Amino acid sequence: MARFLRIVSWVGLVALVLVLLHQNLPRQEREMPLAFGEFMQKVENDQVESLTISPKNIGTGRLSSGTRYVVDLPADRERYLPLVQAKIGEKMEVQGPSVSDVWVSGLIYLVITGLVLLVFWWALVRRQTERGGQPSP
Repeated sequence: MARFLRIVSWVGLVALVLVLLHQNLPRQEREMPLAFGEFMQKVENDQVESLTISPKNIGTGRLSSGTRYVVDLPADRERYLPLVQAKIGEKMEVQGPSVSDVWVSGLIYLVITGLVLLVFWWALVRRQTERGGQPSP
């Protein structure tokens, strides 16, 4: 019992560390971070050349000066998207979720569900073996 829990806790700890490291890896190319208000000012002043919006509401693109930027966009796209599209035009792209994003999140849910069912099954079997094979009341 203790050995099994130790192994499961180590596997969980390693998985948690890998997820945290993956999310915090530095980006390959340096991008200037912009606040949303600053980004909208640059859009108003025609200083934004292109914009790509990811499914996680992160905008990346290039300014007129050639500098690459990254901006956290609000989830309510209806308020700012028409204005940005009117200023930038065809150089704006909204990406949908990729197959790998959906696959990875589905795999994580599957693993978590499997672990919960495994622990439940293990507790049930252990409880019956402690009672000598008799069903629990």
